Amino acid sequence: MVNPHLSTLSALTVLTIHHVPSSITHGTPGGRVQVNFLGVLMWAHAIAVTCLHSRATVFSARAMSQALRDVGAELVRAGLIHSASLQVYDYFCTLDREVELIWSNPSTLASWMFFLNRYLPFFDTFLNIVVNFSTSLSAEQCLIQTKIVIWFMFVGMVISEVILMLRTYAVWERRKSILLFFAILTLTIMVPSIVFTWKEADSLRFVSINGCHATEASNIIFLAYCLLAGYETILAVFIVIKAFQHLRQTRDPWVAKLYKDGILFYFFLLALSCGNILSSVVAPILGPWLETPQRVVHSLLCNRVLFFILQGSASRRRAVAPVTTAVELDIISDDSELPVFALSRFSETSSTAYCHHN
Repeated sequence: MVNPHLSTLSALTVLTIHHVPSSITHGTPGGRVQVNFLGVLMWAHAIAVTCLHSRATVFSARAMSQALRDVGAELVRAGLIHSASLQVYDYFCTLDREVELIWSNPSTLASWMFFLNRYLPFFDTFLNIVVNFSTSLSAEQCLIQTKIVIWFMFVGMVISEVILMLRTYAVWERRKSILLFFAILTLTIMVPSIVFTWKEADSLRFVSINGCHATEASNIIFLAYCLLAGYETILAVFIVIKAFQHLRQTRDPWVAKLYKDGILFYFFLLALSCGNILSSVVAPILGPWLETPQRVVHSLLCNRVLFFILQGSASRRRAVAPVTTAVELDIISDDSELPVFALSRFSETSSTAYCHHN
């Protein structure tokens, strides 16, 4: 009986033999056929893997499984390196804004949320790098450190989502009904997400052979990513509704930037969530290998949300005198630490200066 994995590889090879201008042409007794470069490479790869792992024409299912695990491990390592590089690059690109907007008033709620959102990813990302690149950790150390990474990433994602939720709540002028709705929604999403994350962490098993290698892992975490995508979609819908309301009243570039960034950020985050969901469902052995990039991108985009809010507050305070020729979306600070977004008339100087800064 022919092994099904070998049949799959053969089928993929046949599908890549077709008539294309960039193909290699060979003469055959039955005529001439054009073979695509990709088909040749895949066919050669199938033969090599078959000879090495099966020593026959039967492709080993176990070898295929291990090969996919190796691919998944390489994807995770690549994602870690790219994510860490992006974090360091973004840090130095935005350090001046952090000094200007955060360090001058570090004791506010917004500042504390910023510090947690900005610096926690450095810890879990670089600890994850140690787990995935170290060759000296025991199986127990691999398990403990991986669980630490998982829960730090979970807490960090929660902080990022709270920032997005508060931004949406503020855009809706801090209505109590909106706050109640978001509170219920957050609890509804949070409780099952904690359960899914705990089950995922509890299912992990490692062996230590020149590094940490997971031998068992549940894919239940994809349900948490489904909940996350749904939560962010609801926030995006609320942002779009307010965008239609506000943009009918003003064409100020500051207002347009507020909503354009909000919607653009949503699509970035949705793409990463969908990537993790599809990876876990279509190729469970690979797992959600985009989880670290998603974690880092959440942090970076939410940092920009806070920068935007705090910069708008600073611009408002620098306004010299109110005028009646411009209507803009302004951030009004009251006794609470959470800004309120409202349509009102303020100085053109404030809005212009801020838009030029960004």
